[in-house]
Amino acid sequence: MKEASISILSLLLFITSFAQGKDIYVSKSGTSGYPYGNWATAATNIEWAVNAGAGNDMVWISNGVYILTNQIRKHPVHWQAA
Repeated sequence: MKEASISILSLLLFITSFAQGKDIYVSKSGTSGYPYGNWATAATNIEWAVNAGAGNDMVWISNGVYILTNQIRKHPVHWQAA
């Protein structure tokens, strides 16, 4: 029974690690290094960051003025100002 409990716990931890998603960053001072995983390699374009994301990812946007050239149609999108 103890082995089954450990296996189930391991499976749940494995599944939740994928459900949490990843953080994607947008900053005017970023280098646009895909997959935009930190402030140094942040995308300089919001569209690029959103397109790089998936269902549970979070897009963090730094202060600045960003001009969108297209409408963003990806759902759901989670935004957070940094």
